[in-house]
Amino acid sequence: MVTPVAVNFGPLQVGARAEQTVRVTNVGDEVANISAIEVDGFAGLSVTINMVDVVGNAEVNGDPDGDGSPGLAANQSFELTVLYEMAVAGPVEGTIHIRSDAVNSAVRIGVSANQPSPCIHVVPGTLDFGAALIGRPNERVVTIESCGGEPLQLNSISIINDGAGV
Repeated sequence: MVTPVAVNFGPLQVGARAEQTVRVTNVGDEVANISAIEVDGFAGLSVTINMVDVVGNAEVNGDPDGDGSPGLAANQSFELTVLYEMAVAGPVEGTIHIRSDAVNSAVRIGVSANQPSPCIHVVPGTLDFGAALIGRPNERVVTIESCGGEPLQLNSISIINDGAGV
């Protein structure tokens, strides 16, 4: 579980520096091994754990809570510090990807600044229902929120049949 699911730095001037904290919690019953934490989207964005850059850092990713044991134990958490130094004027959007062997193996955290209008952030981006019994509910939670500077208005939500009975 990741809180918040999106980071919005709001309006920033060129040269301004801002930071926010994201808490990552293993809500599963097993150790979750993080294989990578990646950042894409725009320059000036970095992610740290205890002031150490995590992008491409296998040592920090391998023991994100710093307890000396590999992975993130069940019911344990760690904090990511998301840092942004505004390099260019105008709106920017990016994504932090956390890849692991957990059930939700590809977590995405939307990151934005200077967003003049609403944008939509949906977590998770893809739903995997795995094996399911016919006639039995197999529920998944989807979080929808605005990652922009304005309220988000949803006019409709629909499910598209992908040919596999969805």
